Amino acid sequence: MELDAILGIDQDDPRDRLADYLVSHDEKLIEDLVARRHELRMSQEDVAERMGINKSDVCRIERGDRDLMQSTLRRYAMAIDAVVVHEVRAFEDVDGAHKARRYYEAGRQAATHPAGRETAVEGIAERELVVAGVDRAVKYGR
Repeated sequence: MELDAILGIDQDDPRDRLADYLVSHDEKLIEDLVARRHELRMSQEDVAERMGINKSDVCRIERGDRDLMQSTLRRYAMAIDAVVVHEVRAFEDVDGAHKARRYYEAGRQAATHPAGRETAVEGIAERELVVAGVDRAVKYGR
């Protein structure tokens, strides 16, 4: 059984797709921040010192265990000399690319699954730039 089905997520429902999109982009934002920290060869302790918080708090931020306030996100970005760009777009403007990406990812997982299901959409371009800085969405909330 697919994870979406277990969680009661209907990818045919625009509200569920929107929630999924927001969560995935929040996760991508954190990944990008961590990648920038690594690029600078900074430790979590270095970032914590610059932010004025504990290393364990930085660890929780990077694991996605904290619901980031914009001020915390801003302080993290400043600590790694980065800029977070906020952008608001209508979901219908990005929904088609999001659906295609989800099918592509599902196909890649299915292709490597022992059951050997066939691959879905191939050749989808990499995810477009992150709609960054949105407070973490409640996963699959309505």
